Amino acid sequence: MLKPKGETRDERELRQVATTASGNCDGWGLLTGGLVPGQFGELQGLPEWLQAVSPFHHSPAMPVEAFDPVPIVVLGLVAVGGAVLAASLIRHRDLTG
Repeated sequence: MLKPKGETRDERELRQVATTASGNCDGWGLLTGGLVPGQFGELQGLPEWLQAVSPFHHSPAMPVEAFDPVPIVVLGLVAVGGAVLAASLIRHRDLTG
């Protein structure tokens, strides 16, 4: 992390805390944004295309519906692909400075 000119240790620590808090909020926002339309979209009267954006909309409701492995396999492959992409991006980030 580059230190701007004149930045004190307290200012640097405050910036790091703010960056971490922002990342946490982004993560929880993505989870909520995916969960609410998929699970509660029908109750809220959301259009079908908006409900379909949520990955939770595609997984079967096990006690009510028969098990269909295709959506679970596809969601698993998307999750593995995202993890591989994240690991690659972390490995190639520039930490010199």
